[in-house]
Amino acid sequence: MRKTLLALLASACIVGAFENPAHSATFEPIAGGKSLVMTGEVVEGDAERLAVAYLDTYQRYGYAPERIFLNSHGGSVYAGFEVASFVQETGLHTVVGRTDECYSICTVIFAAGSHRAVFPTSRMGVHSASRKTASADGQIIAEEDATSLAFTLLMARVLVGLGAPDSVVIKTIATPGDSITYLTLTDLVGWVELIQ
Repeated sequence: MRKTLLALLASACIVGAFENPAHSATFEPIAGGKSLVMTGEVVEGDAERLAVAYLDTYQRYGYAPERIFLNSHGGSVYAGFEVASFVQETGLHTVVGRTDECYSICTVIFAAGSHRAVFPTSRMGVHSASRKTASADGQIIAEEDATSLAFTLLMARVLVGLGAPDSVVIKTIATPGDSITYLTLTDLVGWVELIQ
């Protein structure tokens, strides 16, 4: 069921942020190639960049990475679900580092991990899907329309399929796309490993 839900959303998803490869996420190996670190905005092509980093790490060290540390404020829903699908298919563990942040679609990537871990000081946050548009003065505005609300429902179903607690799913649905609700350790109990 996990794979079916992710595949459904990834194939159907059209809602996303403005995407600029110059501002794409980076994927760097650490700990002798046992881990990768994803940093930055999630944009189109990031799943391919992750796959390249994964294979490069394997070729360099002779083994595949076991986990991916996430540090991202989110980005494109479509690109995020492609990254989440790769994380799920490879069985990567997901971790939000001691001083790192994982918001928006990054939380779905986190949920796709075969094992999930956070520190007491890690920051995670959720909100509904939205369509990003530019105002007359050039500011980016998050708008909710029928399409983005439909994707919020699909995102919620995927989170449920990945075992997310009800509180995480409810906060994702209830938080407008131009806002953020931070997750507490209570929200994560029983779903993640807490690293002291």
